Amino acid sequence: MDSRNSASPPAQTTIPKAPATAKPPVVSMREAMSDELGSSNRDQGSRPSQWSTNGRQIVVTWPINDNLTDGMIKDGARLDTFKILKTIRNHPDWQKRKYVDVVVRGTYSMQNTYGEVREAEVIEAFFSRATINRIQFDNISFKDIFDLADPLSVTIHPEFQ
Repeated sequence: MDSRNSASPPAQTTIPKAPATAKPPVVSMREAMSDELGSSNRDQGSRPSQWSTNGRQIVVTWPINDNLTDGMIKDGARLDTFKILKTIRNHPDWQKRKYVDVVVRGTYSMQNTYGEVREAEVIEAFFSRATINRIQFDNISFKDIFDLADPLSVTIHPEFQ
């Protein structure tokens, strides 16, 4: 009797290749920031409300959201600034375009002594490229973000300090 197995060899199984996935399109830095900040809860339109890249500087102006307490409004402004800087630093354009610095400007509805109410700039902070690249966003508290701004470059309205 023949000791060879007369059964045919097992059929080779082929593993189907996964379909090639296209890389998702890179959204603009402004769109990424708008997604991160969400909408204004004070009917101030989109956040950021203004965005410019005049030359090699990024200038971001956004309406600070209202909240339950003054302390929570201030923390919201700090958190927004933190998110803005982190979004900028993580965006591919930050490395590609070699921006030099970022200016953030937060606005809020303020009343003057005559009772007139208007949207006013209550925060302005300047962050150089070197400073932004140095920040370890995963290791710091958003509450310290204005302490990290470049020296003598932060203006905060007294009601927001």
